[in-house]
Amino acid sequence: MFRQRARSPLRWLWVVTSALTLLGLAGIAGTPWLALLIPPVVATILFAPPVGIFRHDERPLPRTGAQIVSDILPALPGDPPSARRYLLTLMNNGDVVAEDFRIRLLVPSSLWPRGTRGSPLGTLRCGTLGTHWFIESVYDDTSVTFRAGAPGEHGALSCPPGASLPLAELVLVNVAHAEQDAVEYQINGGTVRTVLGRLQVRAEDEMVRRR
Repeated sequence: MFRQRARSPLRWLWVVTSALTLLGLAGIAGTPWLALLIPPVVATILFAPPVGIFRHDERPLPRTGAQIVSDILPALPGDPPSARRYLLTLMNNGDVVAEDFRIRLLVPSSLWPRGTRGSPLGTLRCGTLGTHWFIESVYDDTSVTFRAGAPGEHGALSCPPGASLPLAELVLVNVAHAEQDAVEYQINGGTVRTVLGRLQVRAEDEMVRRR
Protein backbone atom coordinates (compact mmCIF):
# COMPACT_ATOMS: atom_id res chain seq x y z
CA MET A 1 0.00 0.00 0.00
CA PHE A 2 2.71 2.49 1.01
CA ARG A 3 4.87 1.41 -1.92
CA GLN A 4 2.00 2.17 -4.30
CA ARG A 5 1.52 5.61 -2.76
CA ALA A 6 5.24 6.34 -3.05
CA ARG A 7 5.08 5.63 -6.81
CA SER A 8 2.27 8.10 -7.43
CA PRO A 9 3.34 10.75 -10.02
CA LEU A 10 0.90 13.24 -8.50
CA ARG A 11 2.44 12.86 -5.04
CA TRP A 12 5.95 13.33 -6.42
CA LEU A 13 4.83 16.45 -8.25
CA TRP A 14 3.66 17.84 -4.94
CA VAL A 15 6.93 16.76 -3.28
CA VAL A 16 9.05 18.68 -5.80
CA THR A 17 6.79 21.73 -5.70
CA SER A 18 6.68 21.83 -1.89
CA ALA A 19 10.44 21.31 -1.51
CA LEU A 20 11.28 24.09 -3.96
CA THR A 21 8.76 26.39 -2.26
CA LEU A 22 10.30 25.82 1.17
CA LEU A 23 13.83 26.35 -0.18
CA GLY A 24 12.72 29.55 -1.85
CA LEU A 25 11.06 30.85 1.31
CA ALA A 26 14.12 29.95 3.35
CA GLY A 27 16.35 31.96 1.03
CA ILE A 28 14.01 34.94 0.70
CA ALA A 29 13.20 35.20 4.40
CA GLY A 30 16.72 34.41 5.55
CA THR A 31 15.50 31.53 7.72
CA PRO A 32 17.54 28.42 6.86
CA TRP A 33 15.64 26.38 9.44
CA LEU A 34 12.70 26.21 7.01
CA ALA A 35 14.75 23.71 4.98
CA LEU A 36 14.50 21.34 7.97
CA LEU A 37 10.79 21.05 7.26
CA ILE A 38 11.39 19.44 3.87
CA PRO A 39 11.86 15.81 5.10
CA PRO A 40 8.65 15.70 7.20
CA VAL A 41 6.70 17.46 4.44
CA VAL A 42 7.96 14.94 1.87
CA ALA A 43 7.05 12.01 4.13
CA THR A 44 3.60 13.44 4.77
CA ILE A 45 2.87 13.89 1.08
CA LEU A 46 4.17 10.46 0.05
CA PHE A 47 2.42 8.46 2.74
CA ALA A 48 -0.72 10.48 3.40
CA PRO A 49 -4.00 8.54 3.14
CA PRO A 50 -5.73 8.57 -0.27
CA VAL A 51 -7.99 11.53 0.44
CA GLY A 52 -8.59 14.83 -1.33
CA ILE A 53 -6.60 15.15 -4.54
CA PHE A 54 -4.89 11.81 -3.81
CA ARG A 55 -8.11 9.81 -3.50
CA HIS A 56 -7.70 8.09 -6.89
CA ASP A 57 -3.97 7.39 -6.93
CA GLU A 58 -4.04 4.20 -4.87
CA ARG A 59 -6.51 2.01 -6.69
CA PRO A 60 -8.10 2.51 -10.10
CA LEU A 61 -11.83 3.06 -10.11
CA PRO A 62 -13.78 -0.04 -11.17
CA ARG A 63 -15.00 0.10 -14.74
CA THR A 64 -17.63 -1.76 -16.68
CA GLY A 65 -18.08 -2.58 -20.34
CA ALA A 66 -21.13 -1.46 -22.27
CA GLN A 67 -22.59 -1.49 -25.75
CA ILE A 68 -25.65 -0.21 -27.59
CA VAL A 69 -28.07 -2.57 -29.28
CA SER A 70 -31.12 -1.73 -31.35
CA ASP A 71 -34.51 -3.16 -32.24
CA ILE A 72 -36.68 -2.23 -35.20
CA LEU A 73 -39.94 -0.43 -34.39
CA PRO A 74 -42.88 0.56 -36.59
CA ALA A 75 -42.65 4.06 -38.05
CA LEU A 76 -45.11 6.62 -36.71
CA PRO A 77 -47.55 8.61 -38.87
CA GLY A 78 -45.57 11.82 -38.45
CA ASP A 79 -42.23 10.33 -39.53
CA PRO A 80 -40.68 11.30 -42.89
CA PRO A 81 -41.43 9.05 -45.86
CA SER A 82 -39.46 5.77 -45.88
CA ALA A 83 -38.36 6.39 -42.29
CA ARG A 84 -37.37 3.56 -39.96
CA ARG A 85 -37.41 3.67 -36.17
CA TYR A 86 -34.97 1.82 -33.91
CA LEU A 87 -35.08 1.47 -30.16
CA LEU A 88 -31.58 2.04 -28.76
CA THR A 89 -30.75 0.21 -25.54
CA LEU A 90 -27.63 0.41 -23.39
CA MET A 91 -26.37 -3.00 -22.26
CA ASN A 92 -24.19 -3.09 -19.14
CA ASN A 93 -21.99 -6.15 -19.66
CA GLY A 94 -19.98 -5.88 -16.44
CA ASP A 95 -20.46 -6.21 -12.70
CA VAL A 96 -20.24 -2.48 -11.92
CA VAL A 97 -23.05 0.05 -12.04
CA ALA A 98 -22.80 2.20 -15.19
CA GLU A 99 -23.12 5.82 -14.06
CA ASP A 100 -21.88 9.32 -14.90
CA PHE A 101 -21.22 8.21 -18.48
CA ARG A 102 -21.76 9.96 -21.82
CA ILE A 103 -22.93 8.61 -25.16
CA ARG A 104 -22.37 10.34 -28.49
CA LEU A 105 -24.12 9.14 -31.64
CA LEU A 106 -23.07 10.46 -35.03
CA VAL A 107 -25.86 10.14 -37.60
CA PRO A 108 -24.49 10.58 -41.14
CA SER A 109 -26.25 12.91 -43.56
CA SER A 110 -27.09 9.95 -45.79
CA LEU A 111 -29.40 8.65 -43.06
CA TRP A 112 -30.69 12.05 -41.96
CA PRO A 113 -30.08 14.69 -44.64
CA ARG A 114 -29.80 18.31 -43.61
CA GLY A 115 -33.22 19.97 -43.86
CA THR A 116 -35.22 16.82 -43.16
CA ARG A 117 -38.36 17.65 -41.21
CA GLY A 118 -38.26 16.67 -37.53
CA SER A 119 -35.34 15.16 -35.66
CA PRO A 120 -33.45 11.85 -35.78
CA LEU A 121 -34.00 11.65 -32.02
CA GLY A 122 -37.47 10.21 -31.58
CA THR A 123 -39.36 9.21 -28.45
CA LEU A 124 -37.20 9.32 -25.33
CA ARG A 125 -37.32 6.23 -23.12
CA CYS A 126 -35.27 7.85 -20.34
CA GLY A 127 -34.05 11.34 -19.53
CA THR A 128 -35.22 14.65 -20.91
CA LEU A 129 -34.18 16.87 -23.79
CA GLY A 130 -31.87 19.68 -22.65
CA THR A 131 -30.89 17.87 -19.44
CA HIS A 132 -29.76 14.45 -20.64
CA TRP A 133 -30.18 14.69 -24.42
CA PHE A 134 -28.61 17.21 -26.78
CA ILE A 135 -28.69 17.52 -30.58
CA GLU A 136 -26.31 19.50 -32.75
CA SER A 137 -25.17 19.63 -36.36
CA VAL A 138 -21.64 18.56 -37.23
CA TYR A 139 -21.06 19.80 -40.76
CA ASP A 140 -23.72 17.84 -42.70
CA ASP A 141 -24.06 15.11 -40.08
CA THR A 142 -26.07 15.19 -36.85
CA SER A 143 -24.65 14.53 -33.39
CA VAL A 144 -26.88 13.20 -30.62
CA THR A 145 -25.41 13.29 -27.10
CA PHE A 146 -26.66 11.64 -23.92
CA ARG A 147 -25.31 12.51 -20.46
CA ALA A 148 -26.30 10.28 -17.56
CA GLY A 149 -25.34 12.79 -14.86
CA ALA A 150 -23.14 12.35 -11.79
CA PRO A 151 -24.36 10.26 -8.84
CA GLY A 152 -26.32 12.43 -6.42
CA GLU A 153 -27.08 14.95 -9.12
CA HIS A 154 -30.75 15.70 -9.68
CA GLY A 155 -32.10 13.48 -12.46
CA ALA A 156 -28.95 11.34 -12.67
CA LEU A 157 -29.47 8.01 -14.46
CA SER A 158 -27.62 4.72 -14.12
CA CYS A 159 -27.72 1.13 -15.33
CA PRO A 160 -27.24 -1.75 -12.84
CA PRO A 161 -24.68 -4.50 -13.52
CA GLY A 162 -25.80 -6.98 -16.14
CA ALA A 163 -28.94 -4.95 -16.88
CA SER A 164 -30.18 -2.88 -19.80
CA LEU A 165 -31.37 0.72 -20.03
CA PRO A 166 -33.73 1.71 -22.86
CA LEU A 167 -32.46 5.05 -24.12
CA ALA A 168 -34.46 6.49 -26.99
CA GLU A 169 -35.85 5.84 -30.44
CA LEU A 170 -33.67 6.77 -33.40
CA VAL A 171 -35.36 7.78 -36.64
CA LEU A 172 -33.48 7.19 -39.91
CA VAL A 173 -34.42 7.74 -43.54
CA ASN A 174 -33.09 6.33 -46.84
CA VAL A 175 -32.22 3.09 -45.06
CA ALA A 176 -32.80 0.97 -48.14
CA HIS A 177 -30.27 3.06 -50.11
CA ALA A 178 -27.54 3.37 -47.45
CA GLU A 179 -26.46 -0.17 -46.67
CA GLN A 180 -22.81 0.84 -46.39
CA ASP A 181 -23.43 3.64 -43.91
CA ALA A 182 -23.56 3.32 -40.15
CA VAL A 183 -24.37 5.25 -37.01
CA GLU A 184 -21.13 5.50 -35.06
CA TYR A 185 -21.21 5.88 -31.30
CA GLN A 186 -18.89 6.41 -28.36
CA ILE A 187 -19.52 5.62 -24.70
CA ASN A 188 -17.10 6.98 -22.11
CA GLY A 189 -16.80 8.65 -18.74
CA GLY A 190 -17.81 7.70 -15.22
CA THR A 191 -17.62 3.99 -14.53
CA VAL A 192 -17.78 2.94 -18.20
CA ARG A 193 -14.67 2.05 -20.16
CA THR A 194 -14.36 3.92 -23.43
CA VAL A 195 -16.26 2.09 -26.15
CA LEU A 196 -16.33 2.85 -29.87
CA GLY A 197 -19.01 1.10 -31.88
CA ARG A 198 -21.01 1.15 -35.10
CA LEU A 199 -24.67 0.43 -35.67
CA GLN A 200 -24.63 -0.88 -39.23
CA VAL A 201 -27.73 -0.15 -41.32
CA ARG A 202 -29.06 -2.95 -43.49
CA ALA A 203 -31.72 -2.94 -46.17
CA GLU A 204 -33.74 -5.58 -44.35
CA ASP A 205 -34.68 -2.95 -41.79
CA GLU A 206 -32.35 -3.83 -38.97
CA MET A 207 -29.25 -2.45 -37.32
CA VAL A 208 -26.61 -4.68 -35.83
CA ARG A 209 -23.51 -3.78 -33.91
CA ARG A 210 -20.36 -4.33 -35.96
CA ARG A 211 -17.60 -5.72 -33.76
